[in-house]
Amino acid sequence: MSPKFHYRERIHSSKEFARILGGGKYFNSEYLRVLILLRDGPPSRLGLVVSRKVGAASARNRLKRRLREIFRLRKDGFSKPADVIFMPKAGASALSYGKLELLADKAFASSGISGKKHNPLTFFDKGEQK
Repeated sequence: MSPKFHYRERIHSSKEFARILGGGKYFNSEYLRVLILLRDGPPSRLGLVVSRKVGAASARNRLKRRLREIFRLRKDGFSKPADVIFMPKAGASALSYGKLELLADKAFASSGISGKKHNPLTFFDKGEQK
């Protein structure tokens, strides 16, 4: 596991974002949308799209730090390199780190890039707020 989140592990250009948005696989929940597009070679890369609907600047920045950390801790365990874009929805800033981890793990497992199998009973449904 790499202790840093390197520059080369980030998605930078709008052209790269457009390619992933056009060809990636979507995974939706009430609070988080995840797009995943498999890559030919390493490294796995992360992009974040966080709108002002999510909350104030401090809440958006906290959410981005949490999502970067979730990705950093899991990227080395991916079975295949992938480009991942997290798109949090309104209300996501109120979620705990643990709930964000569960949502991300569910998307990674559904896409087949994570060796972990998720148990659907461990994930909260729309009726639960936090």
